[in-house]
Amino acid sequence: MCDARLGPVYWDLENPAGHWFISDKMTSVLQATDPEGLDFLQCHIRSPDGQALPARWFCNMRILDALDEERSEVEIAVANNGSKFYDPLSLGPKLVFKESIVGSCHIFRMKYSLRTVIFDEEMRQACKSAQLRGMSFYHTE
Repeated sequence: MCDARLGPVYWDLENPAGHWFISDKMTSVLQATDPEGLDFLQCHIRSPDGQALPARWFCNMRILDALDEERSEVEIAVANNGSKFYDPLSLGPKLVFKESIVGSCHIFRMKYSLRTVIFDEEMRQACKSAQLRGMSFYHTE
C-alpha cells in the first residue's frame, strides 16, 4: 500500500533495501536500452482507500565481476563470513572495468558491491532524455 503522506508515491525509481521498484516509464527505457540485462516483475499497487494506482515493477539486473581492481581506486574488504566486498564508501572517482567482460552491457550491478549500479553513457542519456525522477548519476573515469 502507498501513502502519499509518507513521501512521494510516483518517483520513477524507488530503492528500498537495494531492490529497484520502478515505474512503467522507467521499465520502458531500461528495456529499450538493454533488454538482455534486466528482468521485471509487475506489482499491482493500491492506495490506502483501495483504489488501484499505476503499476510498478520490481527490477532485477545482471551482475558482473568486471572491475579491474589493479587500475581502480577501491578498498577491498572482507566480510565476517570471509567473502570479499568493495567498501561502498571507498568507491572513488576512478573505477575501471574490463571491456572483455562488460562488452555491450549498458547497465549492471557490481558483483562485490551489489548496491552499486553501473550505467554507461548511452543508458544515462536514455534516462535523462526520458526525464526519469528519483535517480542520481555520479561520473567515474
